[in-house]
Amino acid sequence: MKSPTVILVTGYARAGKDTFAAAVLDLIPGARKVAFADELKAASNLFLERLGLHGKADLTTDQDKTRFRDFLVAGGKMARAIEKDVFARIAAQTAFHHLLAGRVVVMPDWRYRNELEAVQTKCAPYRIITVKLHRFDSGPANDEEYLHLREIESICRLDREAAFKSGETGRIRDLALEVCSDIQDAYGA
Repeated sequence: MKSPTVILVTGYARAGKDTFAAAVLDLIPGARKVAFADELKAASNLFLERLGLHGKADLTTDQDKTRFRDFLVAGGKMARAIEKDVFARIAAQTAFHHLLAGRVVVMPDWRYRNELEAVQTKCAPYRIITVKLHRFDSGPANDEEYLHLREIESICRLDREAAFKSGETGRIRDLALEVCSDIQDAYGA
C-alpha cells in the first residue's frame, strides 16, 4: 500500500538526486516526478518556439540544459525577481494535484527555503519526507547553491541524509528503497 506523500530531495549538482527520483518512480507504481524547474524549462521552450527555433533545442533534455544553462539561470532569476515564489507555487500546486489522486510525488531539485514553505503550505496535511544527498567527489556548482543549501539545513530537520561516491547508484537506489518502505510502513503495507 502507498499513501500520498511528497519526497523533497536536495543536494549539490551531480549528487544523485535524479538517480534517487528514478528509483522512487521504479519502486512505487504511479509515483510522479515534479521538479521546481519544470515550468522554467517549459516556458523556455515556448520562447524558442515563438522565435521559430522549435525543434532546434529542447531545454528539458540534459544536453540542452547544460548547453543553455546560463539562459535558464538568467530566466529563473528574472522570473523570481518579479515573483519570488513563482516556481515554488506552481510546483507545489502540481504536487498537490498528484497527492489528491493518491500518488507519491518526488521533487528532486529542492534548493530554496521558499520551495519547502510552498510545499508545506499547499500540501498540508499530507506527509513530506526530506532527503539530502551528498557526493564525496563533488561540491556546490556556485556560491548561491552553497548558501541556499546551508540555509535549508539550518531551518529544516532532514529525514534522511546520505553520502556517496561517484558511481554508487546501487547505494542511492537502496536509500530510495528505504524511503519507499518507510512510506508503505507508515500507512500499513
